[in-house]
This record gives sequence, C-alpha cells and structure tokens, in this order.
Amino acid sequence: MSSAIVPLDNRHYHAVYTLLSHQEPWSIIAFDALLQYGLNHPDHRWFREVHNGRTKGIIYLHDQLLQVCYPSLPQRSGLGMFLRRYVPHFIIHGQQQQLAWLKKQLAHYDTRCLDKSLFVVQSELTPALINQPLPVPEDIRLRLAVTADYVSLMSLYSGSEVEQQVDGQLLWQAIMQGRVIVAEQKQLVGTVMCLKESPRYVLLGGLYVTPRARSQGIASLLGQRLVQMVLRKGKQVCFYYHDSTLSPFYQRAAFQPLGDWHSYSFTSKQTMFFNGGS
Repeated sequence: MSSAIVPLDNRHYHAVYTLLSHQEPWSIIAFDALLQYGLNHPDHRWFREVHNGRTKGIIYLHDQLLQVCYPSLPQRSGLGMFLRRYVPHFIIHGQQQQLAWLKKQLAHYDTRCLDKSLFVVQSELTPALINQPLPVPEDIRLRLAVTADYVSLMSLYSGSEVEQQVDGQLLWQAIMQGRVIVAEQKQLVGTVMCLKESPRYVLLGGLYVTPRARSQGIASLLGQRLVQMVLRKGKQVCFYYHDSTLSPFYQRAAFQPLGDWHSYSFTSKQTMFFNGGS
C-alpha cells in the first residue's frame, strides 16, 4: 500500500500532541500553533502522512512557513509529490538532518540557505547561574512591553541588521501575550521576546540593542530577565544564535548545544520558469 497525505482536524489533536512532544524542542514552531489554534483554523493547515494505517509524519503549513515532524526519516515518502503539487514555495526551519532528508525528496525545487545557527537549550546549571547579579546602568529600566510600544519597537528594528527577520504580526501577538521585554533609556533602546512556546520549552529570540546603547551590558540584562521569566513558568529555555559577541553570556549560563538550526527557502523550478526564472 502506498503512502497517502491526508488533512487533520481536532479529532486528531491528541495524536498530534503526542508526536510533537516526542520531537521537542525541535517541533516548537508547530507546537506553538497547535496550542494556540488547534487543528481547525483555516490559516493553519495540518496534514499527516499515513502508510498502512500508521502515521509516518506531521506536516504543518501557515502561509509560506512549513514545518515537518517525522519521528523517523523514511526512504520512501509521498511528501515530495505532495509539496510539488500544492506548495510551490515555502520557508522551513529546523534540524539539519530532517531538512537534508527533505531536500532529497524535492529534487525539482531550488533551495537557498537563509540562516545557519547553533540551537541550544538550558542545562541543569542554568537556573542557578542565570540569577547571578549583573551590573545595571542607573538610567536603564526593563519592563514588559505594552501595545503602545509597538510602533516604537518597529522603528527600533527599522534599518537594523535584523530588520528582515522581524515579523510585525508575530511581534504584535507576542506583546499581547506578555512575551516581550523592553529596555528603556529615556526611550526604547533594546528588546527580546518569547517567539514560540511548547508544553516544556520556550523559544527566545528578537534580541536587539540599538548601536548607540551597546557595550553597556543591556543585551545580557534583557536575556537574563527573559530567562528568569520563563523559568518561573516551570519551562525550559531554548534558542538559536550565530552572533559570537553573545557567546560569553550564553556560556556563563551553561547552555548546551543541541545541533544546528537551519532555515531554508524552497522554490519549485516550475514556478521559477513561469515567473521568468527570477
């Protein structure tokens, strides 16, 4: 019997929850969507690949964002045919091994690496180490962001080296959920946020300090405050990064690497042909 890819709905919630739990924290993007929207939201589509009645993997799709969660990586899969037919362009983030497997399924796609970062998670030592006092400049105030900060935060990112990575809709949602911390020095000079959340983990990101306010330890203060907030919730911190200037802070808190976090863009060669090859 050949594999089939079929849509999911809330009747499958428990099964999807269980499978994603086994993939934490790599599955955190899909898990966050499951917890917030369930399996019946029209903008968040879910599928599973089935072979002989058994689920081989889960596929999550939102706009151009794709995440696949396969407990094992089968040599034969219908995923490639499914994506070629229905998803001509997508961006995917995740574990190097799973993305390398996906690339083999999609010989008719052009791929482009958008980012390669180190994915780390807290260790048993982190809770104690993260509470060690850090020097705080007298004129710096750290607080939760409020909705009135949204425009200022978007202006903070504007023209920066991370501007292209900022999702305005995600930022607004994170503010509404109390997931964003800002640093003020008469005006906003830095920020960090919880990007995604699963039952056991919180993915941190969006750490940015404006150039004129750097070299004061503000980034370390923001990171410390957010990690402390996550630990109080009884969850573990994870994040990916490639900025070597932040390594001393992460090493002091004894974070442990899980592997490389990759981001890839996939575009169907047929789509590129009809678009003039651009």
